[in-house]
Order: sequence, then structure tokens, then C-alpha cells
Amino acid sequence: MQEAKWSAQRSIGQREAHQCSERDFRAVFGELDASALITADELAALLCVSRQSLDFRLRVGKIPRPVVREKRCVRWRAGDVRAWLDGMQQVE
Repeated sequence: MQEAKWSAQRSIGQREAHQCSERDFRAVFGELDASALITADELAALLCVSRQSLDFRLRVGKIPRPVVREKRCVRWRAGDVRAWLDGMQQVE
């Protein structure tokens, strides 16, 4: 089952092998499959916050809970993150 899952990190690596242009994770995130797993560092980059800020937000319940949480391995499903972002209110 673990082999069926793939991370965004591997997806980014595959895209970089085929593309020479530098792109940040926010651009790559839009192209990810909903079942792709993203790391805490990738989620922090997507939200434009530090890893420490992301960890704090997770502790206080400001971001969705990860689907994988084992020792140092923390992952979120791209589709869950998209749904959470879509549900946020627009600031004007």
C-alpha cells in the first residue's frame, strides 16, 4: 500500500528533470493529484510561513491534521489541503 502513495517531493523531482525553469512549490501544488502526499516543509512553503509557524499552527488547530504522522514523517493529502484552502474566507 505504501508503494501506491507518492509524495509531492518525488513529483517535483520528476518535473524538474523535464523542466529547466525554476518554480516554487505553489506552482507545482496546483498540478498535483488530490491523492499526492505533501511534506510539512512543502505545506509551509505553500502557506508562505516558516516550519516553526506551521508546527505552532498544527498544535493550536489552525491547519488540518496530517493523514500520516509517524515519528518524523508527517504528510498531508494535497486534496485535503486544497479543500481547506478553498473553505477559507477571502480577505479584502
